[in-house]
Amino acid sequence: REYRAGLFEVIKCGVIRDPALFSLLENRAAEILEQKRDLVDQLIAAAVRIKAEVVTADERESNLRRILNFGHTIGHAIEAETEYKSFLHGEAIAWGMLAATRLSELLNLLAPADARRIAQTICRYGPLPPANQLDPERLIARLSGDKKALHGKVHFVLPTEIGKVKIVGGIEPADIRRAIQNSLQ
Repeated sequence: REYRAGLFEVIKCGVIRDPALFSLLENRAAEILEQKRDLVDQLIAAAVRIKAEVVTADERESNLRRILNFGHTIGHAIEAETEYKSFLHGEAIAWGMLAATRLSELLNLLAPADARRIAQTICRYGPLPPANQLDPERLIARLSGDKKALHGKVHFVLPTEIGKVKIVGGIEPADIRRAIQNSLQ
């Protein structure tokens, strides 16, 4: 379970910055889940490289570094709502990535085919603990308290294609609610 939870953070790296890494995760899930050493080494190296590139390019945390929070806005709300007892961090982030991907699709920022690929890849590395008992209204209420909110406004890291994301604020609560309801089922 811990291994799978860690893989969700690697999937995040592929979605935000590295289509080749994403493709590897998408196409070789069985081998990755078997913990084939060469693949695990490759995944770790890619994830570390991506984080290092992003942090080095944005040492003062001005904007670029925020892309590392893909899935974390809703994921942190899920963790807080369940008092950090029901989900490992990576599992909550996986649910958050599913919701952010759905939100991006609802806002017409992401093609449905790419949204499907992201969701299917995340699900290949499950199973995720059920999240359908979570109240979308309570999750939305927790969003404004997220430590990454700027001036009280919630910002989401949303994929625009595999390997590229955009930071979007000012999203209507109804769209956020719909994305949460659609993705946590």
